[in-house]
Amino acid sequence: MPNILNETQIANIALSHLAGKQLVDKNMDSSIEANLVNLYWDMSLLEVLRAGDWKFASKETELTPSSETSAVWGYAYQYPDDCVAVREIMDPMKTAAGVATVKIPFEIGLNAEGDGYLIYCDVEGATARYISLVHSVMLWPPEFVSVFALKLAYNMAFPLSQKEQIKNALYQLYLQALNQALSTTMSEGYRKFSFTSDVLNARRTS
Repeated sequence: MPNILNETQIANIALSHLAGKQLVDKNMDSSIEANLVNLYWDMSLLEVLRAGDWKFASKETELTPSSETSAVWGYAYQYPDDCVAVREIMDPMKTAAGVATVKIPFEIGLNAEGDGYLIYCDVEGATARYISLVHSVMLWPPEFVSVFALKLAYNMAFPLSQKEQIKNALYQLYLQALNQALSTTMSEGYRKFSFTSDVLNARRTS
């Protein structure tokens, strides 16, 4: 599933949606198109990664406890450095046993210093499944490349064309491509669990 396109080729796909000048080298060209590509590249990547539960960028890690406390939550954890969006908090003891509880509540908040985020939940020794920041285009599946190129084109549309209707049309194409790509990524993989919850157990024994 490796991507065979480099950053310049992906940028040119985005520019082709706008009939823009094609780039020779994304990082060396000095054209208006190159400047816009480099201006919006990282922001577009973050937006697309946060827009879905991308399996190729999914990562699980044991969270590092924080010394900070919460009046609402039992535990606070440091936000992983490469995390773009937390998708799920898991109890490692139950996951190892093949048992999944009902969805574990959690919340993201700012730390006391105001220079980072914390993950709050009520699970001791929690593990997070999250979308990681995958910079390497070699790891992007083709459907993600298509979505990213449309998002990049959308972000560049008005600065490059000065036409709102082009921007609006690209947004609709982006949404369609996003839905199709997420449908593809959701079909890749299956995890079998025995689903239980404290609520269900209480009902069985009452």
